[in-house]
Amino acid sequence: MQKVARTLIAGLLVSLPSWAQNVFPPANSTITQMRPSIGCDWGGGARNLQLIIDGRDWTQEANKNGGRIDLNPIFDVGYGTHTVESRATGLLGLPVAKTWTFTIVNPNGNVPVNSNNPATRTYPLADSVVNETRPRISADFPENLRAARAYLDGQEVPAGINGNNVAFTPQVDLSRGTHQVSTEVTYLSGARVTQNWTFNVRPTNQGNNNNLGNGQFTNFSPPQNGQVNNSRPLLSADFGVVMDNLRIYVDKNEVTNQAQITSNRISWNPTYDLNPGLHWVRLEGRQTSNNQFVSTEWQFEVNGRNGGWNNNPGNQNDSVNFGVDSPSQGARVSNSFRVSGSARPDATVRISVKPLPNKNKVASFSGKADARGYYSIPVAPTWATRGQRLEVTTTMLDRRGRVLADPVVIQVIRR
Repeated sequence: MQKVARTLIAGLLVSLPSWAQNVFPPANSTITQMRPSIGCDWGGGARNLQLIIDGRDWTQEANKNGGRIDLNPIFDVGYGTHTVESRATGLLGLPVAKTWTFTIVNPNGNVPVNSNNPATRTYPLADSVVNETRPRISADFPENLRAARAYLDGQEVPAGINGNNVAFTPQVDLSRGTHQVSTEVTYLSGARVTQNWTFNVRPTNQGNNNNLGNGQFTNFSPPQNGQVNNSRPLLSADFGVVMDNLRIYVDKNEVTNQAQITSNRISWNPTYDLNPGLHWVRLEGRQTSNNQFVSTEWQFEVNGRNGGWNNNPGNQNDSVNFGVDSPSQGARVSNSFRVSGSARPDATVRISVKPLPNKNKVASFSGKADARGYYSIPVAPTWATRGQRLEVTTTMLDRRGRVLADPVVIQVIRR
């Protein structure tokens, strides 16, 4: 009897990795629908369901019903081959995962070189009115991006890519009137698309004066330049007029899908510890009554000097806040990811990546912090393999190449 029981348990354990009963679209299938239902049936007893599509986690937006998780996209997924991964906790509490691919083609059966998939969201909104003279300009696309070029009023401007988003902030004040934006992007699938739109600037006063949303947002928490001892403080603000398309960013990372939004308040409670040091919050929204785009941003400080932050003052009058906000220690990263954080304004930030435990290779990358000290640098060690542990060292340098603070060293895992 004991032998039979051991055989049954062994058979169950062997079957767990392929416990998924059904995936959709089917593995290795070719379809023409641009918005297919994407998901997995795990069967009864599955817990902690997750859904990752083309490297982006869609768990928050997905539907969950018993042992089933699925996403019904409200945007065109895009031509080409897509990779889907679903994770769960199975029987006996063991983690299980299922990965598959499917391909979207046009009715003629081929993947076109140029895609017609437009951006799913643009900011400022098309034909909207903004009060600030240096608004953050961005566009979300239905697929993750391989490359992007951005143009403002016919002039190319440097822009950053973060997954399916391309964004930039004008380096000079925009004049009053209409401004045109154009973004040319290439999806990971190889398809290319151009998105054009216009918006209007009507500054309420001269200069790049944000003045915390010109009164449209109030009751900021933590307050402007406030200090908190809690590493997970509630971030919130009130607004007095009806708004839609509200978005919230923390240290340049959008967290809107995790935020709580009511008729007059937006708030977000971090799901992870914020590193000690300065943090920035940005809100964007459109006033429904007059189609005006309004935004605000403020900063606060988390007290303490540990984790991913260093403070190495050359003297008491010249302290340096330097840290890595993303990725966090032990995070799982894709083959191409970004290292983001805060440094001295205009400082050079150098990043080196080495495999563990041997450190027999090194990939180096660099970039510059902007005028407010933000940096976000793309990192892509071509030799990294799935499951490999990586050591990421971030160093801040001045114009002469001198180190300004102790390097920040974290470990991440290539997923």
